[in-house]
Amino acid sequence: MTTSGTSTFSVTRDEIIKSSLRTLGVIGVGETPITEDYTNCSEALNIMIKSWAKKGFPLWVYNSVQVTMLTDLGVYPIGPTAAYVYSVTITAGGSGYPASGTLSFSSGAATATYTSTAGVISTITVTAGGNSYATTPTVTFSGGGTGAIGTVNLAGVTMPRPLRIIDAFIRNSEDIDTPLILISQQEYDILGNKASSGIPNQLYYDNQLINGRLYVYNVPSENGDVVYLTTQRMFEDMTSSSNTFDFPQEWFQALKWGLTAEIAIEYGVDIQLVPYYEQKALSYITEAFDWSVEESSVYFTMATFGSK
Repeated sequence: MTTSGTSTFSVTRDEIIKSSLRTLGVIGVGETPITEDYTNCSEALNIMIKSWAKKGFPLWVYNSVQVTMLTDLGVYPIGPTAAYVYSVTITAGGSGYPASGTLSFSSGAATATYTSTAGVISTITVTAGGNSYATTPTVTFSGGGTGAIGTVNLAGVTMPRPLRIIDAFIRNSEDIDTPLILISQQEYDILGNKASSGIPNQLYYDNQLINGRLYVYNVPSENGDVVYLTTQRMFEDMTSSSNTFDFPQEWFQALKWGLTAEIAIEYGVDIQLVPYYEQKALSYITEAFDWSVEESSVYFTMATFGSK
């Protein structure tokens, strides 16, 4: 017996659509859906896939996100238009600068001004932070002086919006990691002084429509510590006929039968057959979600805090 020696089988968006339409009897063997069928089924497929994000956390949609902590800042946006210029640190004051001037950023819409003492830049004030910074811009100083260097500190992270945070820890300058406690909005709201300065030990994630907002408590007392988040991301869109799925191979059956059940009523299938398609879809989808989870041991120990 000779096997193929490969395990790379894949399907495209349109192949799943054709398979579902054949299952429903809308098209026959060798027939091709019309353009409108592809459009309608693609819409149904994307709606279905987006709704699956509510069902659980398959392993491949876990993301690691790093958020750099900044002095006295307790809220960090995360999303497609999130990161902005929070401050500019003077790493060299230069010489020959006028009493005041402006900063130019290599990208984005941020603006800032500076003041100098005896020609040496001494303070920088960010007047507008801009947004959507994916990388840290560089700065130049007006006024004809030389040698001034400023390092931009971006607040937040520009990336697809995380759906939720699953786990988090903070790493300090000595590479020591400390777990962070994930709390709810109500728990965050009843905390004491929100401006209390120190090392963050708790966080709350507010999942807004465009950019999520990460609240940390305590407010960082210095720049540089990094919060590492394990997040759940959204499944990717299916936007063209040749797109392959943002799912592993073991999900192809769930995708086919899920779409079949999703479009059955729209394509006029006998109402008595709809429960059959829905049950098949539910079985395969449940099986796929149950498979796509981390397998590890769970240990329970007796709590000893507060004991005498």
